[in-house]
Amino acid sequence: MGSLIQLEFPEALGDIERSHTLPQSVAYRLSYAHCNYWQHSAFTVLEQYYQTKDIFLYLGEVKTEIDLAVKLHCAAANLYWVYQLEDEYLLLIQHKRKSAELKTREKTHRVVYLPAGDHTAYFEKGGHYLIFYFVVDKKLLLRFQDSSLRFLKRLLEKLDCEHPEFAFTVRLPIDAKTMQFIHRLFDLSRSDELAMEERIPPIILRLIALARQHDSKENQSIGKTVDKLNQIRRQVLENIQEGRLFTIHELAEDFNFNVNYLRQSHKKHYQESLQRFITKSKLAEAYRQIADEHRAPTEVTHALGFYDGAAFTNAFKKEYGIVPSDLFQKKW
Repeated sequence: MGSLIQLEFPEALGDIERSHTLPQSVAYRLSYAHCNYWQHSAFTVLEQYYQTKDIFLYLGEVKTEIDLAVKLHCAAANLYWVYQLEDEYLLLIQHKRKSAELKTREKTHRVVYLPAGDHTAYFEKGGHYLIFYFVVDKKLLLRFQDSSLRFLKRLLEKLDCEHPEFAFTVRLPIDAKTMQFIHRLFDLSRSDELAMEERIPPIILRLIALARQHDSKENQSIGKTVDKLNQIRRQVLENIQEGRLFTIHELAEDFNFNVNYLRQSHKKHYQESLQRFITKSKLAEAYRQIADEHRAPTEVTHALGFYDGAAFTNAFKKEYGIVPSDLFQKKW
């Protein structure tokens, strides 16, 4: 039995020994799992995977003393529930002639749509990585309560679109209840395969239900965040028009945001940094004052908080294709 994803290591690394024997140092064991154990002088990669009638389970463990790039060959597109249990690594997903970077964070999970084709996972040296994921056949979801098939259909429609940023869902924390169900899978006692077929699906379906609950809470939180971001953007515009100067730190304090979270959230929802939005808005107001109010560029520069005249001129020309002084002369 083969894994859904086949691994390929760089040829430059030379010979890599491969066996199907589980080492004693393994972090977790999957009952009845198939095993691929790759050994190199600088790294080891361990795969354990198990196929039930409707579910594919995979547990990967990577230890490396070098920066390691592993190519992933996916024969068919699939939807993966990925749980990053230890360390962080980068996955580069090739999606409709574009690429999307997915940074998996320790103790988080997300749903990832992997199209057919080749993708690449990057592991930094000195790391110990533990990745658990599963793939569920849609027929199983038909038997799952609470309209989960419709949930899956909406999710696939969102993920399988032209934009690479939709190759995966928002990152969510792995809470204690989720870890409890994952450990149940790892701690299954060896029994006959019929018993495994009966025990694994209920645990997996519970993990999906928990993921949906987390996703619902996150969406509510995102909605509140977007409302605040819209308020912040309105305040930025009002402050600029009224000639008030401010900083991102002051905006964060006014709206009870962590500064880094504010920056990240704005970048995520508007595809531009908050600082870029502020600068662009200031330049737009500068253009209006020079063109409509006939204010001198030097006066506008200081009024809007541009303390470096050369930097203001360069930014203005980059934005509008004309320097402020030429606009001033042109309009009058």
